This record gives sequence, structure tokens and C-alpha cells, in this order.
Amino acid sequence: MAPGFSFGDMSQKYFPGTARFGAITPLTKLTQRADYVAARGGKRAHTAPFVLQCRQRGDENPARIGLTVTRKVGGAVTRNHIKRRLRSAIASSEGLGFLAGNDYVLIARAEAAILPFEALTEALKAGLRKLHSDKRQKRAKPV
Repeated sequence: MAPGFSFGDMSQKYFPGTARFGAITPLTKLTQRADYVAARGGKRAHTAPFVLQCRQRGDENPARIGLTVTRKVGGAVTRNHIKRRLRSAIASSEGLGFLAGNDYVLIARAEAAILPFEALTEALKAGLRKLHSDKRQKRAKPV
């Protein structure tokens, strides 16, 4: 790093590429388990590489996104590879459907590791379109 260089307020809570270079709204990470559980009761969209869940928070803060890759998908190396690919897809798709005031959770499937990157970003865009269409209904809370 160059002397005197600092990241300023760029901390780990932002996805890489979303809060730099004049991005309009930074996307922040979900950090609390309760937020992941709450998103489970919202809308869902199924795609080949992942399941996308969405919950409206009712405020106008930037969208928050959480990634989940279970051990069923593979070992630690595979899971980390999938998370890196999903973060890149999110950063490249920023502004194309993540609405302020919403929490999003991506639950990765094994296909996320082998799909070409263009197909992964297209699946993300398609999932966001499905979520925000009027046909989607909220999931009933389990009893």
C-alpha cells in the first residue's frame, strides 16, 4: 500500500465494489442471525444456482444482503469459492434490482460453483425480477 493511504470508512460491512467509484447506494451485509431468520418469512425466488429470499424492513436504509452456503454444497474451499463468486455477481449487479429498505438472503446451491459468471449474474437479475413481481406472495409463517 502507498504511504498515507487509508480505506477511510470503507469497512468490512460493505460488499467489494459497491461503495466505491461513485456507487449510488452501498449494499451492506446482514450480520445478525435474527435478520436471516426474519428473511425466511418473506418472499422467495428459486433459481438454479441459489434461492433468493427477501423481506421488507419498512425503512429507507440501503439494502442489506446475506450469503449462506451450507456444508452440503462442499468443503470449505468450495464454499469460499462460491461466496466470492456471489459477492462479485452482487457487486456487478448493483443498482439492478436491490431495493432500499429490503433484506436479501442468497442461499447457494452447488451449481453456483460451476456456472459461468455471466449465467450467475443473469440468474441473480432473474431472481430479483421474480421477487419484485406482483405474483409473488409472502410465505406463511411455520406453526
